[in-house]
Amino acid sequence: MSEVFPEIVWTAAVLRGVSARARAELQLVGQLRAVSKGGAVFRAGDAADAIYIVAEGAVDVSAPRTGSLSGALVKHALPGEAFGEEATLDVGSTRRWEALAVTPSVVVAIPVLMLRRALARAGGGVGGVAARIERTLRRAATADLLAAAPVTAGLARRDLELLVDAAVHVDLARGAALFKRGDASRNVYVVADGLVEARGGDALAYFARGDVIAATPLNAPYESSAVASGPSRVLALRSDAVADVVTRDPAFADRIAASAIDAAERHGRATTRASFDGTENVFHDLYRLKVARSLLVIDQNACVRCGHCAWSCADAHDDGLARLVRRGERIVTTVAIAREREREPREMTWLLPKSCQHCESPACMTDCPTGAITRDPGGDVRIREDICIGCGNCAKGCPWDNIQMAPRPEPAAVPARKNATADGAKALSSDVAVKCDLCHDSGHDSGHDSGHGPACVSACPTEAIVRVAPLRAFPEVRAALPAEANLAGVEQVLPARTSATPWVLGAGAIALAIAAKTHALGATPTMASGLAVGALTAALFAYVVVKRRSRWRVRPFFLAHLALGVLAMGAALAHAGLRAPTNVAGALNVAFWATSIVGVFGALAYRLVPSRLTRIETLGALPEDLAPRARDLDEQMYARLSGRSDVVKALFTRILLPYLRSPLAPLVSLASGATQAADVRGLEAAVSRATEGRASARLAGTGELLRLVVARRAIALERPLQHVLRAWLPLHVVLTVVVVALLLAHVAFEIALRWR
Repeated sequence: MSEVFPEIVWTAAVLRGVSARARAELQLVGQLRAVSKGGAVFRAGDAADAIYIVAEGAVDVSAPRTGSLSGALVKHALPGEAFGEEATLDVGSTRRWEALAVTPSVVVAIPVLMLRRALARAGGGVGGVAARIERTLRRAATADLLAAAPVTAGLARRDLELLVDAAVHVDLARGAALFKRGDASRNVYVVADGLVEARGGDALAYFARGDVIAATPLNAPYESSAVASGPSRVLALRSDAVADVVTRDPAFADRIAASAIDAAERHGRATTRASFDGTENVFHDLYRLKVARSLLVIDQNACVRCGHCAWSCADAHDDGLARLVRRGERIVTTVAIAREREREPREMTWLLPKSCQHCESPACMTDCPTGAITRDPGGDVRIREDICIGCGNCAKGCPWDNIQMAPRPEPAAVPARKNATADGAKALSSDVAVKCDLCHDSGHDSGHDSGHGPACVSACPTEAIVRVAPLRAFPEVRAALPAEANLAGVEQVLPARTSATPWVLGAGAIALAIAAKTHALGATPTMASGLAVGALTAALFAYVVVKRRSRWRVRPFFLAHLALGVLAMGAALAHAGLRAPTNVAGALNVAFWATSIVGVFGALAYRLVPSRLTRIETLGALPEDLAPRARDLDEQMYARLSGRSDVVKALFTRILLPYLRSPLAPLVSLASGATQAADVRGLEAAVSRATEGRASARLAGTGELLRLVVARRAIALERPLQHVLRAWLPLHVVLTVVVVALLLAHVAFEIALRWR
């Protein structure tokens, strides 16, 4: 049984008047904690999911002295007083402040969700008490937010209380507009949580927690539109209350204007970075990068599009269903790589596949009616399938479609029923929600620094996959959201990819030395060299099994496969040279060199093709997506031509259509390393020459038509490159099986010959 809370806890304003039933429930879920002098009740960046009440001692709540936060004392809480009410603004988000015990203290922690549920279930007139407590919590959270905001620093207590009384909480769904360009300015807004995007013309700025959004001057119409990038809450300070404060403190108006301009310029400088040759840059969805704790990213310049990540994910789960799909948006950002000499962030192109990113404030968890979605102390979001009712709320609530509904594995699957069965047990739904669980229960080590990681990370032969915390890993995100980045912690440095070059070169040197020493081209086959070739062939064949079944990192086995393949070629030269007699030995030698040549081709393709494919891609698509996309681009292209002037149609016939149909032009682009953006610029120059540089209304729509034509032709190049990466592997496997079969036959023949 939980330890009984001191009576002074129930005198706190946030609990005053609760019923006996609510007290009993809160007593069960609450936690009594002793904190030594100077000890932390919570730190900035911790999960904000509970409020605290001081039972003994005293606690100071203050803002950390980083970023846009002022380091001000937010609250000095004494016995019977609450703190940490910011958790009520967005349950599941992170703390902005730190709470330290001034003296040896005892505090009570009460989960906010449980508090609200207990009050709602208590009944008997508690509805009025619940509403009052909610207002009390919200007002306290508002006061804390404004007390720590730089814009209100130095305000008299009377003026600060006036703003708190005038503050209205505005909840915005993802994509909802706070105001539109040209609207009259009636409020000054302070972002309480979430992210608000402001656009005016080509300008782009983001406003995060603590930032001020206001028209300049205060009563002027808004020059931009403001839209919530994700679920957000802002405090609307009424203009009449702001005007009253300005009357007594004229400098307050200057601080509002300066704070709004500073936030816009700070975020604007970080987000005006040009996109990389037509690829969306990192700020296509900044909100996603803000809330993601563990974002799965794939380095497109290293990814060989083999699909091992999805296969290994399916193998790691009993239901055989992959929790990731290799489709998604592409971003370009810079990262710091470990063990690199230059230490300057390197620009990389990433694919963001569909896979749970374990948000700091999960929308799926909020919409779950049974509490089946939980977050462990480390922040990983998990689904308890035993209490999931298959309602699908979480799948609908995830903005990035990272949760899917799947049949519940047998024998548990039964028709969904709301009521208990005859024996009192509740029936399980036929469907259950599934998502990435970081392989917690599949035998893989899910630790980010363990060297193994989830199955998808372990299975990648080129180490192209990694999980990152964007606020720590991507400098552009840190620059756009400095206060959030400070709470996220130190910069994340990604591990360097293990290079194959020294392994291949070392094995090649040994192989050449062996071949040269034994005069392979004319040497007589020996038992030792034959055994070496056989052992190496067996080790090479074993890789087929290891890469699909190993729960360890595949990359070392892949490197070993490359090195052993080179050594096997040296041993084969030493054993049989390039001879091909008309017997089993000759067939074996031919098959061995055939599979070796195919393997070398595949290794070169893995090394050279991904970066070239990345240059011409604009979407993260699977091979089966290319044909539908080609049809879609054809429809868009000819729809753009419809109704255009004769000049545009003539340009299409003379310039764009030959470009689109030329069999050599894609190869020229591939050889030159040109990107889609470069090809668009080339076509723009050709159009300019054809029209002698004269701008005309009759050329309207040409720019979009050029981009569609270039994207359509790029697919003609993507297809063969995808085939180059994939088609050689089945042939290599088949030839390897043939080599093993012929090797066994050759060994049997030699044994029979010796025993004759």
